[in-house]
Order: sequence, then C-alpha cells, then structure tokens
Amino acid sequence: MPEKYHYPILRTVGIYLLFSFLWILLSDRLISIFTQDPLALTRIQTFKGLFFVISSGLLIFLLLRAELKKRELAWQTHQAERETLIKRIQLNNVEIQQAHDAAIEGWARTLELRDRETAGHSDRVLHLTLRLSRAMGITGEELQHIRWGALLHDIGKLGIPDQILLKPGPLDAEEREIVRRHPEQGYQLLKDIDYLEPILDIPHYHHERWDGDGYPCGLRGEQIPLTARIFAIVDVWDAMTSDRPYRPGIPYAVTITHIKEQSGKHFDPAVVEHFLAMMEDLRHDPIHQHCD
Repeated sequence: MPEKYHYPILRTVGIYLLFSFLWILLSDRLISIFTQDPLALTRIQTFKGLFFVISSGLLIFLLLRAELKKRELAWQTHQAERETLIKRIQLNNVEIQQAHDAAIEGWARTLELRDRETAGHSDRVLHLTLRLSRAMGITGEELQHIRWGALLHDIGKLGIPDQILLKPGPLDAEEREIVRRHPEQGYQLLKDIDYLEPILDIPHYHHERWDGDGYPCGLRGEQIPLTARIFAIVDVWDAMTSDRPYRPGIPYAVTITHIKEQSGKHFDPAVVEHFLAMMEDLRHDPIHQHCD
C-alpha cells in the first residue's frame, strides 16, 4: 500500500481507540454515581453497549466520509491539473506544427524564388497529390507527411549550381547527371531532421520508375514507396501541362495519352487508374475546367 495512505488509516484507528477508551472509562464511572442496583446496572450496561455500537459506527462513518471527500477533492484537483497539462501539450503541439509548416513552406518558397521556371509548381502538385492520396485511401497523419514531402520534393535542387539550374538551353550529359543528383542531395539535407524522417520518401524516390529505370536507386515496382509513386505521376503531369519559358503547356488530351502510355513503365498502373478517374472528375468540376 502506498505510504501516503498509511497516515489517514492510522488516524482513523487512533480516533476510534481513543473514543472507545474514554467511553469505557468515563461511562462506568458516571453510571456508578447514579446507581448501585445490580438489576439497574445490567439494563444500563445493555443500553450503554447499544449506544456504543451506534455512536462508534457513526463516528467511523463520519471519519471515512471525511477521508473519502478529501480524496475525491484531491482526485478532482489532479484531473483538473491533468486536463490543463493536456491542453497545454496540445497547444504546444499545434504551435510546433505551425512552426514546422512555416519552415517547410519557407524552404519551398526559397527554391521557387531561385528556380523561377517552376514558380507555383509546389502548390499545384501539393493540391493534386493530396487529392489523389485521399482517393487511394490514405488518411490521418500520413497526409501531413505527404503534404510536407510534396512541398520539399525538389529541395535537393538547392545544391545545383545556378549556371546549370538556370541554364536557358538544353543541358549536356554532365549537367544532366548533376541535376539527377538532387533526390539524393535532398535526402541528405533532410535525413538528420527528426520530425522530417516520415516525409523522406517523396523527396528521395519521386524520380524512380515502375519499370526500374529511374533514379537515384533504380527501385522497381512496389519497392518504390506508395507516396513516391503517387507523387511521381502528379509531378510529371504538372511539368507537362505547365507553361515554361521555352514552350507552352502541353494540351490536356496529349498529356492524358502520355500518362496512359506510361502505365506499367514509368508509373504504377493502380495509381494511373486512380489518377485518370480523379482528372475526369476534375474536368466536370466548374472550378477546375481550366484543365482542358
């Protein structure tokens, strides 16, 4: 039994023993003052015993009730303190989450300021990636991980020299190889940040291909994390349909045809199926009719 419960028990027992001792000592003396008749003493002793049982029971009841009230009050105080602590923790978690969001969005904006060719790309792919993820049954905390992963998918491009990243013309073989390093560079940049560990799949593997012909690791099929497979198709879609300084955006129908042709090659066929259904829904949504 916890030591904190010993004192109330000993106190209750002590009060009961003191009450019993005083009752026996004083009641007999008081009775002897009023009568010495044996018959009367017998009756009085009987009533005295009954009164002792009733009064001692009432005393124990009052002592126990007082102790239980104290414990109930202590429990209520403990619960109130616990609820206050939980609310503080929840508030701190929200504040931490908001700080993380702000930092990640800041990194994404930094990259877009540097690579103006892809301005708005992060926001567009974020929207479609989250929508496609929900369509494939992903919920809860994993959606937050996908959100951050999508925003930081090209963070490794911060390590690409300006003369390559901002080059207006086509890249030569050596320059293309440097650009192909950005998924690994992004992984190395983020891997030691504890709260970003769950989001690394998209920055690291979004250029892998279903047929194993991608980079940086040459993963194949379901070796590629699902979130990276989802993001890959959205990333290609946005890259093709967006206007670039050297070409206008590719038409909707042509891009859809390309996506279909790459099912089982570049893209996971199951993801392609959900993506095409999603895009068909968006075409019939007045807010998204610009997709045509």
